[in-house]
Amino acid sequence: MHLKYRSDIDGLRGIAVLLVVLFHCGIEQFSGGYIGVDIFFVISGYLITGIVLGEIDNDRFSISKFYLRRIKRLLPAYFAMLLVVSSFAFVLFTPEDLSNYALSAISSTLYFSNVYFWRTTDYFSLSAEFQPLLHTWSLSIEEQFYVLTPIFALMVTRLRRSSLVVLLSFALFSSLVTCYLVFSRSELASFYLLHTRAWELLFGAVIAVLPRVKFGHGIIVESIRGLALLAILIPAVTLQKGGISPSVYAFFPCLGTSVIIYLGFSNKSLVSGLLGSAILVGLGLISYSLYLWHWPVLALWRYVLGTVELDAISILACISVSVFVSWLSWKWVENPFRRGKIGSANPKTLFIAATAASLVAILPLSASWLNDGFPERFSAETSVFVQASALGNPRRDECFGRSIAESLCTFGASTKAPTVLIWGDSHADAAFPGFGVAAKKSGVAGVFAGSTGCPPLPHVQARRGCEEYNDEVLKYIASNPSIESVVLIARWPLRNEPESLKGEVNLPGLLRSSHYQVSADTAVRGNGLNKGYIEASLDDLIGDLSIKNIDVHVIYGLPEYKFDVPRRLFMEKRLGFQVPSPLIKSDVDLIFEEIEGVMGDLADRHPSIRLYNLSSMICAYECEIERDGFSLYRDGNHLSEFGSVSLLGPVFEDIFVRQQ
Repeated sequence: MHLKYRSDIDGLRGIAVLLVVLFHCGIEQFSGGYIGVDIFFVISGYLITGIVLGEIDNDRFSISKFYLRRIKRLLPAYFAMLLVVSSFAFVLFTPEDLSNYALSAISSTLYFSNVYFWRTTDYFSLSAEFQPLLHTWSLSIEEQFYVLTPIFALMVTRLRRSSLVVLLSFALFSSLVTCYLVFSRSELASFYLLHTRAWELLFGAVIAVLPRVKFGHGIIVESIRGLALLAILIPAVTLQKGGISPSVYAFFPCLGTSVIIYLGFSNKSLVSGLLGSAILVGLGLISYSLYLWHWPVLALWRYVLGTVELDAISILACISVSVFVSWLSWKWVENPFRRGKIGSANPKTLFIAATAASLVAILPLSASWLNDGFPERFSAETSVFVQASALGNPRRDECFGRSIAESLCTFGASTKAPTVLIWGDSHADAAFPGFGVAAKKSGVAGVFAGSTGCPPLPHVQARRGCEEYNDEVLKYIASNPSIESVVLIARWPLRNEPESLKGEVNLPGLLRSSHYQVSADTAVRGNGLNKGYIEASLDDLIGDLSIKNIDVHVIYGLPEYKFDVPRRLFMEKRLGFQVPSPLIKSDVDLIFEEIEGVMGDLADRHPSIRLYNLSSMICAYECEIERDGFSLYRDGNHLSEFGSVSLLGPVFEDIFVRQQ
């Protein structure tokens, strides 16, 4: 078997990298562009399997030469990128971010970054957008495949080709089923790990070992090519972020890529002609460098701005820089090592050079990690904002998400029975320092019940497990008669998006409930029936608690930002960048108009409840994001420890005074 150069495969590479870049830029029309990685996997599986088996058939295969080619192909461009990105990270990143970056860089250099990110990062989360080496997870999967492929090929070299097809097809099916089953237990594992992604590479491997067939140029074959291309393009513009197993969303793009490769190139084919066009082939030739560089450019730019959202000018600038730097990398780094005099050096010398380069990279990265990101790089004034992003609830790991069966966390006076229950989601967790300080000052004892993404709305499902968690909290209240007050605090999922703030408001996820049947009149644009579910659930909850003579306090209305507040304040001090204008009170009033209306209606029906609108406390005209040189936020929508104590401390003191 000998694989000839095919321009249509470079064209497929061009489509793959283009889809990935457009997706990573946040262009909504390419919301499924992440399937470009799946196209790369199929192509890699096909080429590597074909090359290895072809050399074995011709008795020319050498494992050392195979790995040497991989070194020359991958490492020079990778180390060039790593050097530049690490330099920027050292200058720009907070100590915590630099320390985390160093770990990701070490893992990517050793090609297990897929495992590292599996343990630390949701690929589709907002925090992922600021990690410059997140994209190396797929390179690690490919490298792991490259390590195993020649060993496997030598083990099965005596098999007939038909038996090898059956064996690889069985492995493909097994990996596909594993991916589907693992997804139900761990979405991240099914996304990041080799054994759940191997089926995509094996798609290409199977194509490589299938008997060669020369297809004609008739309408049927061309129609199949066209359908295969649509199987790639349609998911790229219709899929949404996350929530779907790779075994589902990647199957058709992988199948389409495999079909195009297997049918071969034809000068008379419109599809082959499109894939062989100069633009797509050009993108395909620089696809490895473009994949390496585009994500760090985007991540660093987002880091400097402190926001995930990019405007059209930023997107155009980032794409232009990425393409230009990628072309330089392809011409002056990739090609000289692959085809020039540098790459023709003694193999032993190249192996030693690769090992030395890895060590040279790992040593300073290890120092960054071991020294906690070198905090001494920054002045005390700048470090204040660095610390804000890291300082939330100091008892978060101990208390947040704790099940009722494990016993809830207590705060305040340790010798008294708890009389106050704080109940909510991550916004309640962010408020924990404030009510902890106020409780100690007031001599009050309380307990905390909080779970991620679960507002205190009984019989309503905000996310999986919320309804069950809130039911357990209700049982706790019923079985603890010492509770006299309940404080409800959450990122209530009801927010307007005024025309003047189009694209600037984080609209909530939609609530579900089988318990409440609410009127369609309660629908709010972008919020669905959330208004009806919130009002019905809180109405019942407040009524039930009032019957038990339990006071109810509701906290809401914290202004939110699409940029990371402490990081942006840090950049202002570090680089002199201007912080984006904070929200003004009139904007915030429009955003929270619906939830304000709900709270007002509840107060009319239950006059005993106490309402605390946070926006009225920090928005005179412009809303505060810092106070006395400290950030009030730890990200774009959660209070920092300082913000919790300074802003909510007086609120909780008022609540606790009413207890006495």
